[in-house]
Amino acid sequence: MAVTGQTQSRTQTYDGLIHMYYNNSKGQPVYVGDAEPGTAVGTAEWRIRKLTYDTNGSVLTELLAGGKKDFATTWTGRASATYS
Repeated sequence: MAVTGQTQSRTQTYDGLIHMYYNNSKGQPVYVGDAEPGTAVGTAEWRIRKLTYDTNGSVLTELLAGGKKDFATTWTGRASATYS
């Protein structure tokens, strides 16, 4: 599901996990996903964080998909997940 005004960003691997970033039109990360290397984007084995920003561009909130630190969300379902 595409979110208006956002663009796919880069993937990085460090600390034993793969990290995916989905940025807004200002280049700020909105969704950050972590998973084991080789995890498919449609597999419910991702930990997803959603960031919001204030009018100055500073991080205002960092919320977790499902409100938990577990690896139980799909990267492709990040926009429709519930965050708290």
